[in-house]
Amino acid sequence: MPGMDGFEVLQKLRVFSKLPVIIVSARPEYSKQAINLGANAFVSKPFDINELLKKIEYLLGSR
Repeated sequence: MPGMDGFEVLQKLRVFSKLPVIIVSARPEYSKQAINLGANAFVSKPFDINELLKKIEYLLGSR
């Protein structure tokens, strides 16, 4: 993403929105940072599509 990474986008989003966010990254070591910055879930690449779908269903159901 030009000019801004995903963590910066998440920080800006959290200022005004409670929109559910799932971070998907090839860097599992970023999971704690993502959650601390307000992500609702973290999925490491490569990922199982069923794992991602379960997280999406859970987050949409909890709204």
